[in-house]
Amino acid sequence: MGSSDKSIGLVERFRREGVDVVVDQYPYDHSSTSLSIVLPTWALAGGRQEMIARMKDAETATKIKAEMLAMLKDKGFNDYSYAIIARFKPETAYEGKTSAK
Repeated sequence: MGSSDKSIGLVERFRREGVDVVVDQYPYDHSSTSLSIVLPTWALAGGRQEMIARMKDAETATKIKAEMLAMLKDKGFNDYSYAIIARFKPETAYEGKTSAK
């Protein structure tokens, strides 16, 4: 999958040449984290209640959204379709779905 064969080949080549090389591979095609990771760090300051207050303020929410879109663009994404909801206790019907837009 991907560049694994090329990467393993390089490691083996350098080991044959006497270079002490080790590698580590995350064996999953997804990671797990909170959706708060997509928010600007300043929006999270002060904890959950302050973050919610920021989201309820229209001007601040607009600024947060703009920064989130900029972060997406910087990472080469157009939307959040890459993010899959693994667990959401308040509404389990969302589990397994993407969080696009």
